[in-house]
Amino acid sequence: MSLHPDFPTSPYAPLIPEQRWFPADEALRSTAYEKLLPPLVAKVRQEIFAWRAKGYAGVSGRRKRGQATLFRALQGRP
Repeated sequence: MSLHPDFPTSPYAPLIPEQRWFPADEALRSTAYEKLLPPLVAKVRQEIFAWRAKGYAGVSGRRKRGQATLFRALQGRP
């Protein structure tokens, strides 16, 4: 099993779908990705990344403020 060479070291860094965990050696990523991961996994990873990039479209302002507060607390920031 392999992690992408650019996999973030911070647990709070956003995960880019192409850098996510892969169940084989990194050299096989370009040729065996579709065979080793169910198609739904790749699709969900891409859609969540796009949703986060759009600022969590469809989420209420109150929920966004609550999430921001939670993320800051988890990171040890006020």
